[in-house]
Amino acid sequence: MATNFTTSLKNVIKMDALTLDEANDLLASRLPEDSGLSNCTELAMLLDGVPLALVQATAYTSNHSCSVLDYIDLYNESDKNKVLLLSENFEDDV
Repeated sequence: MATNFTTSLKNVIKMDALTLDEANDLLASRLPEDSGLSNCTELAMLLDGVPLALVQATAYTSNHSCSVLDYIDLYNESDKNKVLLLSENFEDDV
């Protein structure tokens, strides 16, 4: 199960945080134009350029029909929301 998966390090791919430009490109490629692309830089900085967190944020906005600004507001509302948002299961359509 999960323990077996995490103990096998031969298939682990280390990824560094994305640069701001890379994070913006990733977000722009995954978000519809009307979802608040102007707030992508703020979201990228908020999530420290972590690719998985960025993809998860775009999946959340898509599944919940909310804008990037709505996500940012929800994320900043409380530590509990941060944990919930970053823990939510999602399916990656790409």
